[in-house]
Amino acid sequence: MGSGRKRRKQHFRRIHAFPCGRASFKDEHSLIGGPGFSRIVYCNDPDSFEANLLNYGGNYVKTSKYTVASFFPKSLFEQFRRVANLYFLLCALLSFSPLSPYSPVSNVLPLVVVIGVTMGKEALEDWRRTKQDMEMNNRKVKVHIGDGEFVETKWMDLRVGHVVRVEKDEFFPADLILLSSSYEEAICYVETMNLDGETNLKLKNALEASSNLHDDSSFQNFKATIKCEDPNANLYSFVGSMLLEEQQHPLSPQQLLLRDSKLRNTDFVYGVVIFTGHDTKVIQNSTDPPSKRSKIEKRMDKIDERMMDGNWVKEPRANVIQKFLQLLAICHTALPEIDEKTGKISYEAESPDEAAFVIAAREFGFEFYERSQTSISLREFDPTSAKKVERSYQLLDVLEFNSTRKRMSVIIRDSKGKLLLLCKGADSVMFERLAKNRCEFEEQTKVHVNEYADAGLRTLVLAYRELKEEEFNSFHQEFIKAKNTVSTDRDDIIDQLTESVEKDLILLGATAVEDKLQNGVPECIDKLAQAGIKIWVLTGDKMETAINIGFACSLLRQGMKQIIISSETPEGKALDKVEDDHKSAAIKAFKTSVTQQITDAKALLTSSSETPETLALIIDGKSLTYALEDDVKDLFLELAIGCASVICCRSSPKQKAQVTQMVKVKTGSTTLAVGDGANDVGMIQEADIGIGISGVEGMQAVMSSDIAIAQFRYLERLLLVHGHWCYRRISSMICYFFYKNIVFGFTLFFFEMYASFSGQTVYNDWFLSLYNVFFTSLPVIALGVFDQDVSSRYCLKFSLLYQEGVQNVLFSWVRIFGWVFNGLLSSVIIFFFCVGAMDYQAFRNSGEVVGLEILVSPCTLVLFGL
Repeated sequence: MGSGRKRRKQHFRRIHAFPCGRASFKDEHSLIGGPGFSRIVYCNDPDSFEANLLNYGGNYVKTSKYTVASFFPKSLFEQFRRVANLYFLLCALLSFSPLSPYSPVSNVLPLVVVIGVTMGKEALEDWRRTKQDMEMNNRKVKVHIGDGEFVETKWMDLRVGHVVRVEKDEFFPADLILLSSSYEEAICYVETMNLDGETNLKLKNALEASSNLHDDSSFQNFKATIKCEDPNANLYSFVGSMLLEEQQHPLSPQQLLLRDSKLRNTDFVYGVVIFTGHDTKVIQNSTDPPSKRSKIEKRMDKIDERMMDGNWVKEPRANVIQKFLQLLAICHTALPEIDEKTGKISYEAESPDEAAFVIAAREFGFEFYERSQTSISLREFDPTSAKKVERSYQLLDVLEFNSTRKRMSVIIRDSKGKLLLLCKGADSVMFERLAKNRCEFEEQTKVHVNEYADAGLRTLVLAYRELKEEEFNSFHQEFIKAKNTVSTDRDDIIDQLTESVEKDLILLGATAVEDKLQNGVPECIDKLAQAGIKIWVLTGDKMETAINIGFACSLLRQGMKQIIISSETPEGKALDKVEDDHKSAAIKAFKTSVTQQITDAKALLTSSSETPETLALIIDGKSLTYALEDDVKDLFLELAIGCASVICCRSSPKQKAQVTQMVKVKTGSTTLAVGDGANDVGMIQEADIGIGISGVEGMQAVMSSDIAIAQFRYLERLLLVHGHWCYRRISSMICYFFYKNIVFGFTLFFFEMYASFSGQTVYNDWFLSLYNVFFTSLPVIALGVFDQDVSSRYCLKFSLLYQEGVQNVLFSWVRIFGWVFNGLLSSVIIFFFCVGAMDYQAFRNSGEVVGLEILVSPCTLVLFGL
């Protein structure tokens, strides 16, 4: 379907932002063609002879454990991993011997029933996963079939080299290289929540060489060859090159669109498939579905009303409030979207905070409604006329936010011709940039910011300054020159330039944003902590966001000492800038730095008077990479276990699984993982118990989990109520099962003593076979399903009841031997009482004494009553 490119007047980073300098070849591009960088993609020609020789895998993805062919062998293998099933199989095989006093059917049938029911349950659960796989694999995407024609094709039929067209709000069917988009600048916005857990949108841009592929017909004669790295699990790196029209162009992560991420705020994009199916990065980060067994089985925001109604105009500092609200409405990178039916404006922003600021400004009378590459337009309240007027501000430069600068600025020209720099950022970098003696309420604002931070809110400081024409012209020329440079010190040059204008600022105020969690999350985490459960957060969010969320969900508390292991060290920064020739030395230096940070923190933990309840460990993803290496992980784990809370931020899916595995293997503790996206699948599968949260986009976590819940707060009832009940039920049921079989078995043993071990059977063989399966099954089932020692209200009220299972109170060896002894005692009473009561007494007219059938009857009745 051909359509002209929609030329939307929008502001784009490609013109104003730091990261989007011209594409350039870097040192790592020299690796292409060597080991690990051998993939070749023939774009728009997947059926060529050369492409067929490469024999890349298809795009079919399977998360289910079984296939039709593998179900019986794999499922039977899983069943006979249980020692009990092997024991009963051996008994069934021995019953085929001529010496056996029991018929084979009576031994084989109960085993077949038990294993059949379990396999049926496995089949049903796996069929649900298979249906979800089928639904995903049968999704449709438009694929170029030649002559500029795109037709809908199933995801599973995609092949490496296909050119696809993905529409707005659709998921990417494979890993793609972005060729062009509906924007004339060939950019697009991508939501990667399913991959790294972040809800903010990521900006991607195509190569300038391919950005002229305007519509479907443009691909009629399109040919290109891509050479790139082999499939790997790293979500944040990509190295490749594209040969297009006899020119080589470098490819980077900016052109990579990952499977299971979602196209947002862009009408459509064109891309070429480079990785399919199990070669995609999201699948590379997952593991095969595991089989899990229980431990018992193994062991056997507030708004000021004065502002809402426009009364801020009458305030003594009305001009300051006006500038404050104008800054909120202008200093951002959000994009407005107008609903064609209702006319309402919604905003697509890079972070929830940025969207909240724009919406807040609108509520206070400053509505942002349009932006172009060079201007931003507001409907704002005019204090002179007391009416809303439309004003347009010329947008000259945008100095983007990043984790190093911790601030963002825009330079605008207002309707009166004034040049203004509007800046917002963290208090740690903003207060030091304020003009001396020009901020009358600086101290008061610092107090308020600290109070907001103590309440767990995210704070920003807002300020501005007027620029002179000469100062701006000088800065602007140098800024454009710096953005277009391709040298390795490009970022340093830009930082120096921004420092020269972001100074002598005039304070306007501060903001505080509450990270609103799902209902009941802080209370749930607090209850789980009271139950003695240690909670670690493994997230893809940046460190500042992760810490704020930690405070919001009560994982971090005021007064806690934060042990931060970060890559923001000289060694970590050097690692980002060093050339490949010195990479190994830089890696070694950074690893030494991480090890030293962990060692120092461990020394603090052992030598200080701080208790573990007052310590929290926070580590970023880059540092975590080296903390998980074999020679460091034991030290890291000791430190982490000694802290009350642990937060691993910027963690990749693989790192989440590695941390889970480390805790599970090294400590022997039972691990439970909770996640809601594809980035959590590896962690969910690696944990002893995996819980997927449904109701958010993507069902990968639910498909891979052992249990699915709709909201996080349901975890409290799942663990504290059902966890406590189930532990008691399973433990009591197994011990009771031991008891009744010991009673039953020893009556057989005592009879054989009386019969001089002749091999005579005391019970009918069908009674033996049906004793557990039928005659005494209801008490066991009732105990395992309905038993409750206390009500759910008391389980939630007294959360320490959960420790009964953690400490294994009901399934200790003392408890088990107690049941065994009780069973032995009961069997002695039953057998010898029946024998003693009937010994040497005649019961028949012929004078015969008690026979075998008379002895068996009371024993059987008593056994049925157990």
